Amino acid sequence: MQLTFLATLLVVPILVGAGVLAYLGWKGRVERRRCSAKRWRDATTFGALISLSLTAMLFVGYATHNAVVGGDRGGGSNTLFCIRLGTYPAVVTVLLSLGGKGLGRWAALLGGCLILFLWFWQGMSL
Repeated sequence: MQLTFLATLLVVPILVGAGVLAYLGWKGRVERRRCSAKRWRDATTFGALISLSLTAMLFVGYATHNAVVGGDRGGGSNTLFCIRLGTYPAVVTVLLSLGGKGLGRWAALLGGCLILFLWFWQGMSL
């Protein structure tokens, strides 16, 4: 098998898993919001879920761009900017989820770790 095919077999399930975790986190957030008052831990969970959704969408856009143009082309300044732009929300997701509450906290933590792994892997492959 080619290396690109093996990488695709690893990236796609991780990305789908992060999307499912984001969905479960948002679903738990909506259910929890109905029965509780606003607190700072709920706000950090909300921030973590926003950050997880943002970094997952950034990775999808970045991967789609690479598939269309044929790769990173040596890792120029624009490539490094895009990787940093995606890595920061993933780190914020992990940090905010540590202070969160409920199911969304764990979904954001696991999803953030998965996406952070993908961003680090992308950065290390340059």
